Amino acid sequence: MKNKRLNDFTTGPVTKQLVLFTLPLLLSTLLQIFYNAADRAVAGLYGGEIALAAVGSTGNATALLLGLVNGLSAAANVVISNFLGARREKEKQDAMHTSMLIAAVCGAFMALVGVLLSKPILRLMNSPEDVIDGASLYMRIFLAGTPFSMIYNFGSAILRAHGDTTRPTMILSITGILNVLFNLFFAIVCHMPVAGVALATIIAQAVSAAWVVWILFDPKDEFKMEWKSLRFHKQHLNAIVRIGIPCGFNPVVFNLANTLLQSTINTFGATVIAGNVAADSINTFVYAIPSSLYTACVSFSGQCYGASKYDRLTKAIRGGMLTGGTLTVIGGVLIIAFPRVLLGFFATDPAVIDAGISKLFIMSLTILPYTCGQVLMGVLRGMRKSTGPTAINALAICLPRILWVMFIFPLNPTTLMLYLCLPISNVLDLIALAVYYSIHQRKLAAEQRQKTLQA
Repeated sequence: MKNKRLNDFTTGPVTKQLVLFTLPLLLSTLLQIFYNAADRAVAGLYGGEIALAAVGSTGNATALLLGLVNGLSAAANVVISNFLGARREKEKQDAMHTSMLIAAVCGAFMALVGVLLSKPILRLMNSPEDVIDGASLYMRIFLAGTPFSMIYNFGSAILRAHGDTTRPTMILSITGILNVLFNLFFAIVCHMPVAGVALATIIAQAVSAAWVVWILFDPKDEFKMEWKSLRFHKQHLNAIVRIGIPCGFNPVVFNLANTLLQSTINTFGATVIAGNVAADSINTFVYAIPSSLYTACVSFSGQCYGASKYDRLTKAIRGGMLTGGTLTVIGGVLIIAFPRVLLGFFATDPAVIDAGISKLFIMSLTILPYTCGQVLMGVLRGMRKSTGPTAINALAICLPRILWVMFIFPLNPTTLMLYLCLPISNVLDLIALAVYYSIHQRKLAAEQRQKTLQA
């Protein structure tokens, strides 16, 4: 890798490399979350409680629709990083071109589906009548920009597979500022607090997509992708789909459970919905840590797995858990210490702030097991283990949450009782993932010993 922005993870100190690779990813994720939070803040401050609830209540629904195609982008990262670690340049280039074509096709399809099905999905989620029209409007506009977001997601996945997190961070920094400026313009000048924040997002995503395409297809850059080479290479398409569909179903099944939770929250009315949205906007800043570690572990373990450097996988898990655990505990303490101050950035109504405090408290208990689980999940994804972790998430996270809502919550139907299922399910998930990884790690160790004996 000649470009100094690219990283070879198959040699060198594991924890140091992982931390240095994660930090720009964390900054990038925090910027993205900040800009998403700005959408909600602008909607709430300039459109009121109903506008905030309309924008925020679509999160699980859009994540449900986009989960599958985002899983394919994660799979592209795995396949490309595997070939990179194995030093198979031709296969890597073919996989890159296949990935970008998948992005364009899937983005167009999901935009069509989202625009047509937004309101029916929101009705299934029990969105209140005073919220559903605004939520549907926001969701349709937001999902119309899916082709742009898919192209950026797949393009940045290619960059991350090569160890490049600098340019994705730079892209999000610039386009995020653009997003905030258009948020304010549409909300203040055009008096469009709901539709405006969706339009601002689309504009920013379009710029991001164009920028990452320019980098990948620049003949002077390391990637040297060519328009004439854009086609589906069957072998790599099959690999991306085989890995990506279980990866995609992971957030789908995860969000099915969360959609059930959101549907239950919706029955409490607009004030509780707004408080939940405000709390989630704060929680996502701390949850950027496990999200960034997951992405870093996918790229890191993908290269090491491709190079058959299996001993580095366990070292990555230790380093990731130590780093992520320390940071998330600090974040959780800050949330518990200053809940009203933090919630005040998103809402001014005392009732909304009170409604958000219980969610903040419960989520601060959830963050540590969730972080450790994401480190394990990232390493397993890089090892091309896709179906097993998805099944574990379904059984250890989704099923307990569904059963909780159906049988435990009715015994004491309060928001605090509802939220308790979150930390319980995440602890179960962490235990199951640890057992699953240990089984496969022993198999890899035996395989490596066999190769050594044969050599």
